[in-house]
Amino acid sequence: MRQPDEFICISYPLIDFLIPNEYVVSAVSVKDLDITPDLSKTTGFFDFDKIASTFMQTSRKANIKTMVVLRPDDDERVSIITAQECKVCTIPLKNFALFSDVYSEPLKKMGLLACSFIEDRIRFLIDIKKITEFMSDNLVEEL
Repeated sequence: MRQPDEFICISYPLIDFLIPNEYVVSAVSVKDLDITPDLSKTTGFFDFDKIASTFMQTSRKANIKTMVVLRPDDDERVSIITAQECKVCTIPLKNFALFSDVYSEPLKKMGLLACSFIEDRIRFLIDIKKITEFMSDNLVEEL
């Protein structure tokens, strides 16, 4: 099986979140999209900026947001919405490092698979389905 090296990159001030391109169906820009707090597993829409805020990343304010539609699993459609810059980037998998055994399991449960450091930035290779599921479950527990 060919390893992915093309990613959708969502960029925040210090962190890039990378989603393998093969999991993305399409991305569209939407002007004045109102993100309501009830975006969750039940609606299939997730505010990725809220997910990034758990990593101490603040999002920029924008009237135009990007909605990334993900490849469905068993008729379950999932989309993420962000106000951040999204772009396609090519990064060889050999540039990523796996987490040490101490951190590996908890980070995998959160959807973080590997990381890469470049200049003053960290890039996380993520399992987008797992990270939205994890965040949705934890947000429900908080309420």
